[in-house]
Amino acid sequence: MIVLVTGTSSGIGQATASRLGAAGHTVFAGRPDGPSNAPPAGVIELDLDVRSDDSVAAFVETSLARGGHIDALVNNAAYGLSGSLEETTIAEARQVLDTNLLGVVRTVRALLPHFRRNRGGRIVNVSSGAGFTAEPFAGWYTASKFAVEGFTETLWHEVRPFGVHVSLVQPGWCRTNIVRDAVFTAQPVADYDPWRQACIAAASGYLEAGMPPDDVARCVQRVLEARRPQLRYRVGADVTSSFWFRRILPAGLFHALVHRYYRLHEPGRR
Repeated sequence: MIVLVTGTSSGIGQATASRLGAAGHTVFAGRPDGPSNAPPAGVIELDLDVRSDDSVAAFVETSLARGGHIDALVNNAAYGLSGSLEETTIAEARQVLDTNLLGVVRTVRALLPHFRRNRGGRIVNVSSGAGFTAEPFAGWYTASKFAVEGFTETLWHEVRPFGVHVSLVQPGWCRTNIVRDAVFTAQPVADYDPWRQACIAAASGYLEAGMPPDDVARCVQRVLEARRPQLRYRVGADVTSSFWFRRILPAGLFHALVHRYYRLHEPGRR
């Protein structure tokens, strides 16, 4: 299988490319920082900026020229933005959406003509637990993942007649650099400081105790190799619990639990 993977510089994308390459698949790995010195076996690294139409087109065209065809796409590229919704500028929000949502849209649109002609293909979009449970002080990351969920579900309906399988992978807390590398809003509002700091501290702790990226990569491999892949796959006990709590608990109780989970009650007790 020839697979395109985006966002492979570190974390889930890097683990996915390595795992698929080790399993015998040919992987074209898109990195915004360019090819590394020693890519894993089976992995061909290429420049890719998912925010650029031209870069996405070049990535797909080069992969097609070198591989002859493409069987699957894994959309993983994303980044985090920390800050309240009020203190986030429109320009900052646009950057998140341009990467996390429109980056997915660009690669999908670039590949769908190829998949339709071949009457087959697989698309796996990496979402997040934040795609169905809002994460405070990461509102635009949350919005982007909610949007990816809706985009992917719509896509699932539209491309079924062409034999194209579409799936979402929803990881829970995973030991990646997404919080460490998150961009902070440039115009913070001091009133939010205690709650923002409590929330970021909670998220950082959950991240450190999270699963290794290879757990998510293993799920992506299972989706790509499945005979009849499902639409959604949750990875991690935390997202599984959150999913079921949201379904069975009264809304007020569920949101109160999320509020405490991110320690937003603590500053109010001081």
